[in-house]
Amino acid sequence: MNRVSIVLNLSAQEYRALATIAGNRGIQSHVLVEQLVRHALGAPTRSKPASVPKPVAQPVPRPKYVSKRTPKRSRAMIRSDRDEQFVAVTKLHGRGLNDKQIAAELGYSLATVQRRRSQLKLPAQAQGRPKKTTTSAASAAETS
Repeated sequence: MNRVSIVLNLSAQEYRALATIAGNRGIQSHVLVEQLVRHALGAPTRSKPASVPKPVAQPVPRPKYVSKRTPKRSRAMIRSDRDEQFVAVTKLHGRGLNDKQIAAELGYSLATVQRRRSQLKLPAQAQGRPKKTTTSAASAAETS
């Protein structure tokens, strides 16, 4: 089958419209023109080449380690936060709470509470429940 090349005299606007239609169909502009000519002549059209599916753009997950930027804090603000931690740890330690309980109460990490307590030179509290002192009637009678 012999092929003949033709020259089309299209305006820029017409060519852009042709290229847009061809792009929507996933073919090149000259193939679209060939299909239109065959359709107008009633000749069978060539089968459309198997198009490669366009990859679907997946959203890029934001890394978990990237935090929002926070404004830079002055040393005075950092010191005041640390002083508040000292006061809070001292109060809760005085009530008899251990490091884990203090951390849970204040929302600090266990390491922060342990560091503040050691800086204050406070002894560690017992980790379990405080033992109840029960006095039975027999032991009370022995002591009296």
